[in-house]
Amino acid sequence: MGGLFFRCQCLANRSACHLKLHAFDACLDDAGAALAALAAAPGDTQPLTLKLLARRGMALCQLARYEDAKVDYERALALDPGNAQLQKDLATIAAMLSK
Repeated sequence: MGGLFFRCQCLANRSACHLKLHAFDACLDDAGAALAALAAAPGDTQPLTLKLLARRGMALCQLARYEDAKVDYERALALDPGNAQLQKDLATIAAMLSK
């Protein structure tokens, strides 16, 4: 798993950079590629998966793709149900969708 996981970590870091630079489509590409690779990876990938889902969800929100963002935040909350920030963000997304 070493090489695959390292690649996913690199993609995750680059997605964070893209998010900070407001390159939201590039963030989506890198986070999505890392998530797809992690799905086939053995071992505990939950912490990185959680980060990637939240990061991709943020980028989707910035692109006003709230339905897609909701899916990512719900998946992230399934991994970490007690995460107050994820709960708050999901509530904000729900409010945007109800408008």
